[in-house]
Amino acid sequence: RGRGWAIAALCLVGIDLGVRAGEHHRALHLISNTSFGNQPMLRAGAEPYPVNPFHWFAVVETPTYYQTGSVNTRAETVDTSDQDDVIFKPPVTPAVAAAKRSWLGRVYLDWARFPLVTDRGRANLVASDDLAPQPQDTAVEFRDLRFAYSFLSAGNPRASSVLTAWVYVTPSGAIDAMVMNNRLQK
Repeated sequence: RGRGWAIAALCLVGIDLGVRAGEHHRALHLISNTSFGNQPMLRAGAEPYPVNPFHWFAVVETPTYYQTGSVNTRAETVDTSDQDDVIFKPPVTPAVAAAKRSWLGRVYLDWARFPLVTDRGRANLVASDDLAPQPQDTAVEFRDLRFAYSFLSAGNPRASSVLTAWVYVTPSGAIDAMVMNNRLQK
């Protein structure tokens, strides 16, 4: 009973995965044939939008910046015309270097494909019930640009909070606190 529906559902899932795998390959091919300023492309990635297998979020890494864009594999177009799509790599400050050496920083950088690590200064940018950072702490934000597309961040690639980590560094370079998705990491 219900066996036919289960087989049909599995077949549809298999077809969807096959189409998405083919379209992912096409999206990466389109990205690799697109010029991203005057700098060479180091890496490229394509992340799927839900529902539409022909619409992809593109991330390209160059030596000094990341470029994001939209890929339509049906029309074979790559749109990188928006100026907000260029995200320059931030400088590595002493706080950023200390945060990268922390337990959370090492794990995050090992996992992230397009990491963006930013020194946010002495501001408490994370609201967490378990955390009360000291006013002298420097907040360092870890983001992976794979998850910065508009479906997750309401149209602003710089505003995504999905899978974001924070490390609070004291002026002496010690780690005061580590936060992942607004949860204190112990």
